[in-house]
Amino acid sequence: YINKIIDNKVFNELIFTIPISEQHISDGIDLVISNARKICCGRTTEERYHPVTVWGNDFDAIFANNVLHTSPWSKLYRRSVLQREGLGFPEDMDMGEDAVFLLTFMADSEGVVVSGDADYVYVADGGGSLTKKLYSFGKEKYMSSRIDAAVDRLIEEKGMVSEKALFNLNLIKSLYRERALDAVYFSERWGRKQRMDALRSIDTKGLRVFAYRDHGFRPWLLSHLLKWRMVALYDFVRSMASSVR
Repeated sequence: YINKIIDNKVFNELIFTIPISEQHISDGIDLVISNARKICCGRTTEERYHPVTVWGNDFDAIFANNVLHTSPWSKLYRRSVLQREGLGFPEDMDMGEDAVFLLTFMADSEGVVVSGDADYVYVADGGGSLTKKLYSFGKEKYMSSRIDAAVDRLIEEKGMVSEKALFNLNLIKSLYRERALDAVYFSERWGRKQRMDALRSIDTKGLRVFAYRDHGFRPWLLSHLLKWRMVALYDFVRSMASSVR
């Protein structure tokens, strides 16, 4: 949808996905990120962020205090940035295209405001979500590689050095790495050799957080077995729990 409206002349300089007050719209501010509220099955949850305004390369302040939801909604984009950089949603991705879009946009932005207001309300019907669908290992690995590249470019472009910011950004990588690992065991009907080859093909270099966001001994063990390239032992532990055929 956004790909189609970026070049549409009827739209203004700012592409709205949230209602926003004029106090946030000033020269140099290319992106506004709002808190969001989700209502599903009678239950309300909130995505709340620490308010902050950053300019130039001071993007550590955003990610040191926030783990951002990477959906394109609850945000306000300056269209001239989209046009100048030729940005859009990658249409060769089944999932994660919104994260690549947002991270790439941030890398090309000069100023970002994280608002303290909850300007976006998402009402869900409780049905299935595409984010819960697991694709083939090849697709999941490709999506993970695109996320890695987008995160790495943002870090490089903004010269980010804060350990907390880098940790939170690597959590985004971890989400998609975990999906690729799940695909080895749930999307494919592979023998042990094929699984081992797939595991060895996943890059583990330079990650402060690898695959598992959950706490506990088993996620810790699996993550470190992969970091240490002990894929045979990883496959044994994982297969015992996954009932691999």
